[in-house]
Amino acid sequence: MNIRRLTTNGLLLALAFVFSYIEWLLPELLMIPGAKPGLANIVIVTALYCVGAKDALLINIVRIIQAGFTFGNMTAMIFSLAGGLMSLGVMTVLKRTNRFGIVGGSVAGGGCHNTGQLIAAVAVMRTTAVIYY
Repeated sequence: MNIRRLTTNGLLLALAFVFSYIEWLLPELLMIPGAKPGLANIVIVTALYCVGAKDALLINIVRIIQAGFTFGNMTAMIFSLAGGLMSLGVMTVLKRTNRFGIVGGSVAGGGCHNTGQLIAAVAVMRTTAVIYY
């Protein structure tokens, strides 16, 4: 790994962490528990298109773990990892198809983030009742 790549990844990680902190400070949106605007996703999408999927994956995982230990708990970290990995996976596939732009891929990633969190919730709670919540 060269110094430019390390520096770029470090700056993107720091920015994603700052956005995670800003989201943590925001009150619950629309009275939906856990609903946030996804500011850190801006950095992950930027990383995906500027430095590639592997680096975006690394930045995403490290940011989620950092934010989980700093602002959340283990359950929040599990849900964030499930949503973040599913979201990035879908955005990477859509980017490779060249049929979706950055905005379309990001919107699809947001939806898949919610789906990933629901799947994690079903697995953790061992009931499908959380889907209706």
